[in-house]
Amino acid sequence: MAVVAVAAAGYGLALFVRLVFRAKTTAGVDFTLVLYVSFWLLSAAGTLVAFTVSTFPAGPSDSSRYVIPVFFALAAVAPVMGRNRDWGRLAVTAGALVFCVLSIASREEVFAYERVAGFKALFDEGPAIIDFVQNQGATKGYGGYFTSHQLTLMSDLEVSSYPIIACHQPESDRLCPFSVNSRTAWYEPEEGIKSFILQDTGAAPFIAPGPPAELGSPSAVREFGSLKVFVFDYDVAATFAPPCLRSATFTCPPE
Repeated sequence: MAVVAVAAAGYGLALFVRLVFRAKTTAGVDFTLVLYVSFWLLSAAGTLVAFTVSTFPAGPSDSSRYVIPVFFALAAVAPVMGRNRDWGRLAVTAGALVFCVLSIASREEVFAYERVAGFKALFDEGPAIIDFVQNQGATKGYGGYFTSHQLTLMSDLEVSSYPIIACHQPESDRLCPFSVNSRTAWYEPEEGIKSFILQDTGAAPFIAPGPPAELGSPSAVREFGSLKVFVFDYDVAATFAPPCLRSATFTCPPE
């Protein structure tokens, strides 16, 4: 997919050069159109550069999905080619339609919990989990990457769940903040609150089967199918180790 994305970006760049050249040789430069095309080409170029120079492609999962924005950029600029031709209006309409459909389809899949294998357990048990942690007075918690944000969305933001990972395995089960698609503010310990850890025993072992010893004993434990919730009487973020930012697998090298 990355090779196709590079080819698509090259096509977009050629289109941009052609657009500027034509504008200079006809009625002048249409700066609105140039800015529009520049925005999308820079978006595509930035995505490809980040994908190429970072260590993320060497990560533990298929990272080619991160070059998909290049195809969105191409869908956005392709109609420009036909703007001065008889079929230009149709091309613009078709291109805009493709762009909108792709955007809607990609976002719809994010929220289709019942059709994505990794989210099926959370889709089934999420409401009960939300009720449980709210009844325990724990509205801030942490979980695996594929369950944390989804639980937050399912609760209509009434429960905040942030991604963590056991970054020192196999040496220890100590937990760390997730270093991708996250904010450091999420992991700042709050005083006087309860918190929870959500573990998915049916998914990859991003979190150990039981909480690390440094967390102490949970005040409540409840199983929901393959999901398990541990409630603590304090904000467990206080025990987290620093994330390993330079690791493509999000885990720390052996000490």
